[in-house]
Amino acid sequence: MAIFAHTFVYLRSVLGLPSRTISYAHGGAPNTEDHVWRCGCAARQQQGTCNLIPCELHGDLNRRAFLKAAGVPR
Repeated sequence: MAIFAHTFVYLRSVLGLPSRTISYAHGGAPNTEDHVWRCGCAARQQQGTCNLIPCELHGDLNRRAFLKAAGVPR
């Protein structure tokens, strides 16, 4: 499990609909989708989770995901 794993549903609820989505189908590998939002955030989705590259405004999303994975209460 990635430390900064987010579900696409969560990212969509926080960031809104992405302005672009690019889908890739690999032979034998899981399908991959790259999402890009107008704010500058980008995420690669594989097997139900997204690895987020946040913009300056949304950098805290990865920090919260890290703390949740580490079991640190809010």
